[in-house]
Amino acid sequence: MEKNEKIEQIRNRRLRILASLALGCCLVGAVFVSFQGSDFFSDKPPSSSKPSLAKASDVAGPSESQLVAQVKELDQKVRDIKKTGVFLEVDPKGLEASRQLQDATRHLLARRYGSKEPYRVRVDLKFQESNPTYEANGEDGSFTIELAPSRLVPHSIFSFLEIARHWDDHKGAFHRRANHVLQVTVKGNQVPHLAFQEYSDLFPHVKGTVGYAGRPSGPAWYVSIMNNSNNHGPGSQQAANPHEADSCFGKVVEGFDDVVLKRITKMPGTGFLDKDKHVFIDKMTILVLDDTGKYVPWKQSGTLV
Repeated sequence: MEKNEKIEQIRNRRLRILASLALGCCLVGAVFVSFQGSDFFSDKPPSSSKPSLAKASDVAGPSESQLVAQVKELDQKVRDIKKTGVFLEVDPKGLEASRQLQDATRHLLARRYGSKEPYRVRVDLKFQESNPTYEANGEDGSFTIELAPSRLVPHSIFSFLEIARHWDDHKGAFHRRANHVLQVTVKGNQVPHLAFQEYSDLFPHVKGTVGYAGRPSGPAWYVSIMNNSNNHGPGSQQAANPHEADSCFGKVVEGFDDVVLKRITKMPGTGFLDKDKHVFIDKMTILVLDDTGKYVPWKQSGTLV
């Protein structure tokens, strides 16, 4: 009897040992599986708890050509509504159509020029001997325009970048000197006038800003040499629509004092001037931000419409 009890004790002790070993193996396996599921054994950097921001180039979506077609279709839709004579600024159907055009244009801007804003345009000038500053400063001059945020006036920004992109095809010049603006004529018909008078009260016509001339506005544009918030804001330049304004889409950030005020304003005469008194725009260069935050010339990829 005593012998049997000893055998039973030995058997129970062995079972406890085996159970402990099994439990230990399970724990090790669980830990191993846990580490395998993490980045512990990976040569990749550990993942952050915060989601990473996607780059514009990484975001799936319509191609550039598809966006161009979409913008053209919506642009025509807005023009058709405007032809009916409604005030787009307060008409529900017109507001919705213009909003759709703005949204599509923002996507096209980001796809074509990148999502880093603001975009800039450098304007290279050729002065004529008729300009009083020619002898002291020579033929060349330039200034740089920084465009408004695309969240405010994307349609106007896109149109201006199209003017710059096609500049070699049509050219133009400062041809009007008034006491409040210096106006540019744009030759050719590559860029149509705006589909609607896009305007944001967050970007008014203060001194040094750039806006579109005419009704409908564009592609002719001007630089304000004084505060024109009232002269070109809502209800200005026409008597029919109290809501309509000139679009304001950029501001001169380089060369305003030295070139715009001290040289272009010296064009002989006032009003619309003879060609021999114009200040010619030789080149317009689109500038975008690179990965280091530096402005560099935008490079066109492929053939764009």
